[in-house]
Amino acid sequence: MISIVVPAYNVAEYLEECMESLLGQTYRRLEILLVDDGSTDDTGRLCDAYAQADPRVKVIHKPNGGLSDARNAGMEQASGDYIGFTDPDDTVETDMFERLLQMCVTNGTAMARARFDTFGEPFGMPLVPASGKETVLTGNNFLSNIITYNEKFPSSYSVWTGLYERKITDGIVFPKGKHYEDIGFTTKTALRAGRVAYLNGFLYHYRVRSGSISHQKGSFDKGLITDRMTERDAQISWLDEAGETQLADLARSVYFPELLVLAGKNPDPEYDGMIREVLERWKLSTGRILRLPTGPAGKVRLIRKNLFAEAEIRKYKRKYGT
Repeated sequence: MISIVVPAYNVAEYLEECMESLLGQTYRRLEILLVDDGSTDDTGRLCDAYAQADPRVKVIHKPNGGLSDARNAGMEQASGDYIGFTDPDDTVETDMFERLLQMCVTNGTAMARARFDTFGEPFGMPLVPASGKETVLTGNNFLSNIITYNEKFPSSYSVWTGLYERKITDGIVFPKGKHYEDIGFTTKTALRAGRVAYLNGFLYHYRVRSGSISHQKGSFDKGLITDRMTERDAQISWLDEAGETQLADLARSVYFPELLVLAGKNPDPEYDGMIREVLERWKLSTGRILRLPTGPAGKVRLIRKNLFAEAEIRKYKRKYGT
């Protein structure tokens, strides 16, 4: 049994297209958990209609608590051996969950992942062509490829491109009220799985729309930047605690310039303190970050080759004399 958690808030306009792609899956042993997160439009009624029409659909009505809270509510009531996630304004290939399950069974892995493409409003994100090749990576190599944005294994932390055996999700919850909530879930499940089956193919179709959380106007505001770096920082702590110090150092080397770039988009004095606090917590100087040459997956491109990041670091050094 595969449980698919679908958090739904005010998506009446898009839900039908999403549900058609789920109900039409070639793998039939599904439990689709529609979590109506306090919608004020017709979403709740549509959810109930789907449950009445198909016994595989279950509906959870709850007060609005945000995306993470809705996913947690769905996971709590899921009864499947595997768990997947789909956002209510997106669609999936009709064989997505059959393909991912086959990858888990064939390769003896507790986690399988694929790629996503985009549709809807122009996004401007270049996509590396899909090779269609299946690969099995260690959890560390999978994470290092995401951290370094390796074009040979294009993926993301987004949970909706994966299928997870229930045993590696136990006890993991999404942080309520936070953006970039997928980072922790993907990191922890990859480490627990040990090995990840990966398909370099597009099985998930992500709708880009201006009203969504990740593409709203002002997406570089203080709250989003703070949440992003909080989750990045927490990820590094989890890697250190798991004894994956090399992977943690790799993340530090990538995320520090990212912090500077994001902070530079919002000239707020508060970010000066935030940057210094992160540096102290990571216990790394900018010099050591720039010299970090390798990661768990082997050679990685040095951050100093990114001229924009290097310029930001030089600016920081001049400001603080480090």
